[in-house]
Amino acid sequence: MQLDGVITSLITPFKEQSLDAEGLKENILFQLENGVSGLLAGGTTGEAPTLDLEEYQLLIQASSETIQKKVPLLVSIGESATKRSLVKMEMATELGADALLMATPAYNKPSQEGLYQHFKAIAASSKLPLILYNNPSRTGVSIELSTFLRLVEIENVIGIKESSGNIQVAQEMLYHLPEDFIFLSGEDNLTLPLIALGARGVVSVLSNLMPEQMVTFVQKALAGDFASARILQSKLYPFFRACFCETNPVPIKTMMALLGKAAGHCRLPLAPLKNENIERLQTLLQLSHKVASHE
Repeated sequence: MQLDGVITSLITPFKEQSLDAEGLKENILFQLENGVSGLLAGGTTGEAPTLDLEEYQLLIQASSETIQKKVPLLVSIGESATKRSLVKMEMATELGADALLMATPAYNKPSQEGLYQHFKAIAASSKLPLILYNNPSRTGVSIELSTFLRLVEIENVIGIKESSGNIQVAQEMLYHLPEDFIFLSGEDNLTLPLIALGARGVVSVLSNLMPEQMVTFVQKALAGDFASARILQSKLYPFFRACFCETNPVPIKTMMALLGKAAGHCRLPLAPLKNENIERLQTLLQLSHKVASHE
């Protein structure tokens, strides 16, 4: 599977706390029109921990029907119990996913052997290619290099979304991985240095709001035009920071709502953005047209 460039980690829009399927479709069409390489549904940015299985099913079904195989659809199946991940795996496979994202289990903090056995069990049952997801700040456990190298040997484990925020960890992975293994940045602000080290693209939060700009930025970097990419990085950097001024996806959904896009509020336990941060984002968005024109 060809996975490179910008893969948008979709928000899940809500309307009066119900999943807004029509809003989701509008957001996906906006992404497709602006040239993203793939879409991720049901991830952290999509508030997956707050979705029940019926909503999860609707999310995947609406995404798949809208995308119509124009770009790959990745679906997150991360759960703290292997059994629940397998249930999500079956559902995502039946509903049209092209690949599955597997986060390290949260809260129960498995050992490295436990991580390996968890991913191995899913891989043994999956008909779809699998992408690992390393985000220790969210889950409390990191995929160590020795475990990563064992997992790379599993046939249908084809890539990793690396979100540790640690360049040294990423560099070690990139140095050791096979040439055909897909390495994706999981953090917008580290996209440029990680592409310079060999990453193929980014699973992006900001591209929910600014897909065209992110696509141009990543295309320049992947083409080796680092001078142009650095200029775009400096223009996008304030937006990268804004996306994480509070817990993701609260800021990105707030910015999308401010610009009239389908978003809605986040579900509890995520609270609305603080007033001072709303004002900060309003000010920043007044500059977005300048970034859009790549001035």
